[in-house]
Amino acid sequence: MKVEIEDGITGLFSDSFANCKNLSSISIPNTVEYIDDESFSGSASLTNVFYSGSTIEWDSLNNRSEDLKAVDVTCKYITVKFDPCGGNITPEKKDLEYDKPYGELPSPGTFDNNDFIGWFTKPENGTKVSGNTIVTNKATHILYAQWKEKNNNPDNPNNPSNSSGDYTSQKTNVPLEIKYKGTANVKSDMMKTYMDSNPNAVVKKTKFKSSNKKVAKVKKNGDVKGGKRSGSATITMYVKTQTTITKPNGKTKKKLSKWTSAGTLTVNNAGK
Repeated sequence: MKVEIEDGITGLFSDSFANCKNLSSISIPNTVEYIDDESFSGSASLTNVFYSGSTIEWDSLNNRSEDLKAVDVTCKYITVKFDPCGGNITPEKKDLEYDKPYGELPSPGTFDNNDFIGWFTKPENGTKVSGNTIVTNKATHILYAQWKEKNNNPDNPNNPSNSSGDYTSQKTNVPLEIKYKGTANVKSDMMKTYMDSNPNAVVKKTKFKSSNKKVAKVKKNGDVKGGKRSGSATITMYVKTQTTITKPNGKTKKKLSKWTSAGTLTVNNAGK
């Protein structure tokens, strides 16, 4: 037996559907705010529940029925949240129809010297989700932005550094020789050295600092420019990494670290 509750009903109280042994499916409108613990007691044949609202509304509903909690619930709308993973825009959540395409997906903005490659089901790897992908996850879920470092040197796809100076190093333990007004990007090599030592790190943000701006200036994206003064300067890379914490209830939470020094590079400048 299938039952469809009239829209406008605000609560299902004690014995509303208790001991309905032939009840197999029920539709609940999103106007319902309260479900009593005895509402479906003894309705052992109930296997499907359809809710006309969103998953986030269902999760916040005051549902005290343990019998209902054990049943497969399909909400009309699935709440999807978006994690920009370093992007400068955090999109608003969307309520999407179950078993329909995701449709137009939002932009996560920009992230340092990176290209946005798409939304995925996990921060790393995972399944890519496009506008044509069908919503099959019945629960509230998160899509994660994934990024790829830009290749500013198309002549050398293995080294995206863009250098018009004398960048003779592919490793950060070899000094960078640069001329006055010469430029180089050190992010790729410094990141490689850091990741070689920290292969499991999930780096979300980077920034750089020069010990002597008159010898060498550095931008947030790792672009270095030789100054007027000859001598040496130390470029320090700082990172923020993401860790996943598992709570006692089994749920996970992502935490971003404070800025941490992640390596240095010496820049030698011959000056004018």
